[in-house]
Amino acid sequence: HSKVVHVSETENLSNFLLNIRLQIPGFYYDKEKRKYFRLLPGHNNYNPLTVDSIKKKEIDKMKKDLSQSKQGSSTTKYKNTGESEITEHFQCELPVPMFQHSLQIGHYSSQQVSRLQHERMVNSVQTNTPMQLTASHLLNYRYSHLMADVKNDVLCTVIEFPKSCCLCLGELIPVKNPRTNGPIQFLDSNDVVKDSKVTCVCWAGPGSSAETAAVLYSSFKSESGISEISSFSTNPRHNIRFSYTLHSTAWTCAWSNNHQFPNKVAIGASRKALMVDVQTQRALHFNTHKSDVFTQTFGLRNPLLINGTRKGHILGFDLREPSNRSSCIKLQQELSVCCVKFLTDENYLVASDMASKILLWDIRALKPVIQFHGHTNTHLQLSFHIDSTESVIYSGGMDTLIRFWSLQDGHLIRTVAPPFKEHYRPPLVQYSEEWTKDNFPGIVMANEKDLHWCGI
Repeated sequence: HSKVVHVSETENLSNFLLNIRLQIPGFYYDKEKRKYFRLLPGHNNYNPLTVDSIKKKEIDKMKKDLSQSKQGSSTTKYKNTGESEITEHFQCELPVPMFQHSLQIGHYSSQQVSRLQHERMVNSVQTNTPMQLTASHLLNYRYSHLMADVKNDVLCTVIEFPKSCCLCLGELIPVKNPRTNGPIQFLDSNDVVKDSKVTCVCWAGPGSSAETAAVLYSSFKSESGISEISSFSTNPRHNIRFSYTLHSTAWTCAWSNNHQFPNKVAIGASRKALMVDVQTQRALHFNTHKSDVFTQTFGLRNPLLINGTRKGHILGFDLREPSNRSSCIKLQQELSVCCVKFLTDENYLVASDMASKILLWDIRALKPVIQFHGHTNTHLQLSFHIDSTESVIYSGGMDTLIRFWSLQDGHLIRTVAPPFKEHYRPPLVQYSEEWTKDNFPGIVMANEKDLHWCGI
């Protein structure tokens, strides 16, 4: 028996060594031939082998494999026997009375069925025939941010030009056929941010609609930063006026919907974090250990402000103790933190870093409980999103692929290749099961030039 174990361990070690790919400067590793080949300078047009060309070739191969595979399957395979039985019932379309009877006698839990329904919705979205929402008639522009408030039927994009940025608002409208008619109608652009780069956008106020929408954004130019609220409302009663200037780069911002601390704006800047009162403009500074703050979020029920820093720290501050500037929660990611978000149960926090690690943290135990695998990253700031039912977490990776994971156990539900031809940056993406009042699933994807809609 010991010899069998020894042989299996040797095989595992040999497979591990074969799969290892060391990064040797001036060489690249061919997986098929399992050999290193020399790279020549990339500025020589005659040389077909450059680092960028090899990466593009790998990305194109992954997209081709995804397009050939059956990505539109209606169910997900599981190793757990109980869940595989439920999946089989979904495949065989078990009659509703029999399925309800199985639930009543306790064969399956309602949580298992609900989770599988959400995952089935993700797989039901057809990405092979996307519909383009905007025409590429402008020159020298790109989409840099995309966010949606599905409950209030609004969507906001940030379009960057060489010397300015523009905030555009879209309204979600009911459609008869969501597969052929996109549910988004762009109204008009609002504020134009001149000579600045927008670093972060979020909704301002407890709820937004197409008539009362307000967007909080942070931007910077040269050595100064600013955080402002852009209001799309034509009614002066709904306008929120706020502008705060910093003498350092403003990386991020967040709006507080906490009932104990309303009308507060958090700003993450170089080597500091602060919270500003919208009405009085009074600022409260927090100790970030002299590290830049890249992402922030407020607790909705708990009076907490979470900051993700360049050093990989996740720092939580209790807003009820303004005199105590030190953090009451401290978590550690591998590299710089890109994005942090609370779940409805604010004992749990999801965070991502530049090492492409997306973790679900239990802030009571101060340790991660689930890791979402699949992404790779070297230098870009990758964000993620959570659907309104908190069943699915999704994100666009550096390999330009969009991945959907189960928030319950972390398994990969689906991988989507965006329909963009020449695009090698992380795509912007928004998914929901309840676009407009018709409650149908769909995905909005944006690259540097185009905005696409994929429905059922």
